[in-house]
Amino acid sequence: MAGEEVVIAKAGTPMVRLVRIERPTGRVLGAAAGMVEYREGWDDPMTDAELEEFLGNREAGPDETTA
Repeated sequence: MAGEEVVIAKAGTPMVRLVRIERPTGRVLGAAAGMVEYREGWDDPMTDAELEEFLGNREAGPDETTA
């Protein structure tokens, strides 16, 4: 069964048709190159105030603490 269509029937009535789907084309590495810009300090740790604003009213868990 290499790409053939298969029909599953119940009491002679077609119920399901299985067909081959084409694989999506591969992703192109670097397709967004030059389209994204980062500001200086984008990866700096959050301050406690920024973290509180980001998390809202919930407490920071053990994996969500600042350094």
